[in-house]
Amino acid sequence: PVLASDLDPEMIKGSKLNFEDVFGKIPAESAFHQSDASKIGDLWGERENAAFIFDPPYARNSKTSSDAFEVFISACNAASKIDPEGRIVTILPTSSEYRFDDLEIPGDAEVLGRKWSDLIDEMEQIGWQIELAIMTRVHRSLSRIIVRAVGHGTQK
Repeated sequence: PVLASDLDPEMIKGSKLNFEDVFGKIPAESAFHQSDASKIGDLWGERENAAFIFDPPYARNSKTSSDAFEVFISACNAASKIDPEGRIVTILPTSSEYRFDDLEIPGDAEVLGRKWSDLIDEMEQIGWQIELAIMTRVHRSLSRIIVRAVGHGTQK
């Protein structure tokens, strides 16, 4: 099934339309809820083989917002409670000021108002191991980091 949530009801409508456009009819066991991402555990309970896709806001101030960081970490916590061995895919905003030759994201790169290295540490404390992180430039002042993480099975 597809289980989706967003605070914005327009995003929920758009998600349903996009799903139907790509996959056809929405399966009966699927659910689209208007909800804070930190509450998905209450909505859906424990599951196996779950994949979580988070697309946090990427407005100009989101790359420096500590609130955005807290929302993202609370969503990662909720995902870990649903399936501690699941997968997360997300796209996180950062500045375009970082240049790199070896595809490694600098530990001091600012992501959601924190250092990239701090975000990695927080995710590992929750139980997520980042398998892949690729930076892609959006425009002059914004890049995004595409992240794939796998659950360790238990929180540290």
